[in-house]
Amino acid sequence: MITLAASASGNILGGFGAGGLALILTAVLILGTKDSSEHPLPKNAALVIGLMAGVCYLGAGQLWGIPDDLIVSTMRGFGVGSGGGVLGNVTEPAVSLTLVVVAWFVRLKARTAGVLGIGMSSVFSVSGGVWAMVAMQVGEAMARFAG
Repeated sequence: MITLAASASGNILGGFGAGGLALILTAVLILGTKDSSEHPLPKNAALVIGLMAGVCYLGAGQLWGIPDDLIVSTMRGFGVGSGGGVLGNVTEPAVSLTLVVVAWFVRLKARTAGVLGIGMSSVFSVSGGVWAMVAMQVGEAMARFAG
């Protein structure tokens, strides 16, 4: 006789940790956007998985934090949020909305949409307001799942 019981924490699969969940989502993103994938991801799913992976990267730190560091450093290099960069007075929320416009209007391949989602997570997290709330809500959902 086999008896199945949930763990005390209620997490049946066990805890993954932020780095483990980042690894899993990255694997799904890479394998699901290959041309020869058995189960290809559509553009919108790849975008959402990229956003979730990016939030996990932020929480995992270490090597996983490199994409966020590059994106935020590039924005700072262009003077975004400083009030007088090379692009003029461009703020982080303006960059966030621009990324949403790109995701909505540009015909992206699934892999490109996934990379855009990773970038969105970094930009959203530094933008404040509703943008940071989106990143925070995704992060809380991922934290509950990661255990």
